[in-house]
Amino acid sequence: MVFLDHDGLLDCNEAALRMLGLASPEIVLGRRLDDFAPTLQPHEQSTREYVTAHVEAALADGQSRFECQLKCSDGSLFVADIRLHRIQIGGGQVAHAVLRDITVRWENEQRLRTLKDAIQASLHTLTYIDGVTQLPNRESFHEQANQAINRAIEISRPVAMASVAINDLSNINNSLGHDAGNTVLQEVARRLSATIHESDIVARVSGNVFGILFDGCTEECAEHSARDLLAAMAPVIRVGDHEINVGVAIGLSLFGRDGRDLWDLLQNSETAMYRAKAAGTDTYQFFSGEMYTIALERLVLESRMRHALEHHEFVVHYQPLVSTVDERIVGTEALVRWQHPELGLIGPDRFIPLAEQSGLIIPLGEWVLVTACRQMRVWRDAGLPSIELSVNLSPRQFHKPNLVEMVAKALSVSGLEPKLLVLELTEGALMDHTDATLNTLGELRAMGVRLAVDDFGTGYSSLTYLKRFPLNKLKVDRSFVQDIANSPDGVVIAQAIVDLGRNLRLEVVAEGIETIGELDALRSYGCEFLQGFYFSRPVPAADFEVLLRAQSDAP
Repeated sequence: MVFLDHDGLLDCNEAALRMLGLASPEIVLGRRLDDFAPTLQPHEQSTREYVTAHVEAALADGQSRFECQLKCSDGSLFVADIRLHRIQIGGGQVAHAVLRDITVRWENEQRLRTLKDAIQASLHTLTYIDGVTQLPNRESFHEQANQAINRAIEISRPVAMASVAINDLSNINNSLGHDAGNTVLQEVARRLSATIHESDIVARVSGNVFGILFDGCTEECAEHSARDLLAAMAPVIRVGDHEINVGVAIGLSLFGRDGRDLWDLLQNSETAMYRAKAAGTDTYQFFSGEMYTIALERLVLESRMRHALEHHEFVVHYQPLVSTVDERIVGTEALVRWQHPELGLIGPDRFIPLAEQSGLIIPLGEWVLVTACRQMRVWRDAGLPSIELSVNLSPRQFHKPNLVEMVAKALSVSGLEPKLLVLELTEGALMDHTDATLNTLGELRAMGVRLAVDDFGTGYSSLTYLKRFPLNKLKVDRSFVQDIANSPDGVVIAQAIVDLGRNLRLEVVAEGIETIGELDALRSYGCEFLQGFYFSRPVPAADFEVLLRAQSDAP
């Protein structure tokens, strides 16, 4: 305890002397309280002004309370909770102060505040920032671009939209690995950002596509900007010992002429981008209503896909899901491939988007589900261990009215236990038509089927659906996993997703594990299940059976 007035300290007890590391009251008397404190407080306020204000408030109003960092005689710092009360002594008014050392509590609060800030920053990154390029993601781009278009409408300002696609990114991933692909994405993002104007907006809107909104840009300006972008992409990109020539295709659309809202501009710039890709690398095209060739090519591919479905050209490959604890196979994901009689094995990135757009995804998805469920029954009848089966549902599949009946039929004809089936959904599918989504998810869960969110963290800004929807699993997108070794932010994001899932009592699966470093990191975060090339690529059913048998025969 100390007693003080406007001029300084009048008296103190032994406890106050010990707290300040002083030997006798004479050292204290007559000095100001702020003499025993650093010049500035942790919040950067002047200590003298801060303490004086509270002392004056106590003398004027009767009481005051504040926290203040003080300094001992040996130079060490501590934080005190100080309560001031006005009392009468000898006809005059003085302040009676009670000081309590709260250093431990204060330090804990600072650590919690720092952790909270880090979590908030991580959630912001998850919501608005692409994990690989650190550019705005699709959701952020849509939000910013809509605002720019609304401003343009108000002041009659021209706007142009560009869709920029990296050619052959999938080949780079397949031949050199996803780390190489990410390096290419990051360098392309850097070059795009360095080329556009400050008022323009650039974002990564999908796997190999960037979106750019040119603010205040006419057709002539857009053409000039496209040429600048192509020139910026011309130098090779070094990835380890490799030099990669990255070709890009640019599609352009103009506000007013090619659309009067964001969706039309995006769709038309993407249409022009596909036309540019068909014309060759390193080129650009403006959208034109006469782009019938693109529609024709789409019709041809769609026709071939229908033929492929009828003639059993599609096959299902299986990729293991392993337990983090012992790396044993506990499940598998069914992934469709197109075994074209002339072109060979075609990856899903080439036909799934068109299947989704054309509606072919409905019969194709049903075939994959039934085929995979039957294969699981074959393995079980062969005496192999029961493992769970994960099957992706596209947004169009999920919102079909007969989805629940289709899933029930697949389980019935295969004899697969519902608890062994996991249906993987995208965040986009979950966020559309919320009431119907809740009903469908509830019916599937009532059937005994389990539900997972695929590529978590790359889609929508709202996290409330994790609480509202009856989900079982989160699948951490590979972009966050692959960023662990390269970025402290990647570590924080991956940890945040794992912690989020565990706190919500959801199983967490990390996708895209390719290195022992990623495996060890995810294991240390407490991630329960892993999937990726480190364990196995997606393989035909016969090859997957070999993996299962080898595990069953192991001691």
